[in-house]
Amino acid sequence: MERQKHREAENERNFVDRALMRDDKTVRSTVLNRLSHSDSPALVTREVKCGFKTMRALQNHQFKRSTY
Repeated sequence: MERQKHREAENERNFVDRALMRDDKTVRSTVLNRLSHSDSPALVTREVKCGFKTMRALQNHQFKRSTY
């Protein structure tokens, strides 16, 4: 997060695309958070598919080098 803040302050390109950051945050809150609790998660297929799609996108993302 600090690296991203630095990039924004210096008007550099984002380390991670904003849409991908948003999708990652959504997956963490809707899928991973539910899975971290002891009760049975009530996940729907759409959420799981979105999670897989986001994780693939992160795997394939070409991260930009920073001077930070």
